[in-house]
Amino acid sequence: MVPPYDPESLTDAGVLKRATIITGESETEIFAGEELAKYLTQKGVEIAEDGFPIIIFQDVMLEDDCYLVDAILHGDEKSLTVRGGNGRGVLYGVYGFLEKFCGCHWYEAKVIVTPENDA
Repeated sequence: MVPPYDPESLTDAGVLKRATIITGESETEIFAGEELAKYLTQKGVEIAEDGFPIIIFQDVMLEDDCYLVDAILHGDEKSLTVRGGNGRGVLYGVYGFLEKFCGCHWYEAKVIVTPENDA
């Protein structure tokens, strides 16, 4: 079951203002959650217990190194999930989400672009 969240976590335009990050128990899942929190915070998203739920976990139904990012935006249990077939897939999913939906880019280890939030 997805935890309840404050509807004010999203703007009227659907821009994320506040998020709750929920991870599996493996070191990689926890690290992926920390990475997501770090870059979302740089974009101005507050990490809070009543934020929009983002769930990160390994899914054995996916192949190794594959990932799936999906969102439920209607109904009572709104959430975003990032799941990977293994630890590397989980990390690929988090970085893929940050690149595609948040505008973050890693050109090399010392050149990282993290745009401000669109709120």
